[in-house]
Amino acid sequence: MTQSTRFSPEGLEALRLAARKNRPWEGSTGPRTAEGKARSRWNALKHGYWSRDEVETRRAVSRLLRLIAGRE
Repeated sequence: MTQSTRFSPEGLEALRLAARKNRPWEGSTGPRTAEGKARSRWNALKHGYWSRDEVETRRAVSRLLRLIAGRE
C-alpha cells in the first residue's frame, strides 16, 4: 500500500498523538449568537435549484398553475 502523504509512519504517529492531546474537536461548539445561527442556517444549501425552499416554491407554483387550469 502506498502512502499518499509526505509523512513517515513515525511522523504520522506524532500527528495522531498531538491531535489526541490537543483534542481540537472539543473546541467546536457551533454558532452561539442569533446572527451566527442565522448565517449558518445557509450552510446546508448545496445547490440553489435543489434546495428545500426552492423545491417547495416550485411545487407551490405547480399546484397553483394546476388550480388555475382547473385540473385540481
